[in-house]
Amino acid sequence: MSKVLIEVEVAFPKKFYETLELQASVRQNMGEKKCLFHGVDDSAHNKVFIVFDWASATLANRFWQSDVAQSHMSDWNSIIPPRVTILRDSPSD
Repeated sequence: MSKVLIEVEVAFPKKFYETLELQASVRQNMGEKKCLFHGVDDSAHNKVFIVFDWASATLANRFWQSDVAQSHMSDWNSIIPPRVTILRDSPSD
């Protein structure tokens, strides 16, 4: 199991969350297990952080580098490009 940390600055956080929810089934079909947390930076209300559980680092990398993920991120209407970090639970993943 791996974690995916996303940092994104969006113009409209409410619209972002709605879009993120609509995209969930596609992510889940490609390895997402659960959205563990999402929250807004208290000092910068347009900066959002999301943490996902993903089946493996390999599947996470495959998804987040795919055209589908690029399309999803484009739909977020981010102010700056989202930052996606894949975190491994262990070196053997």
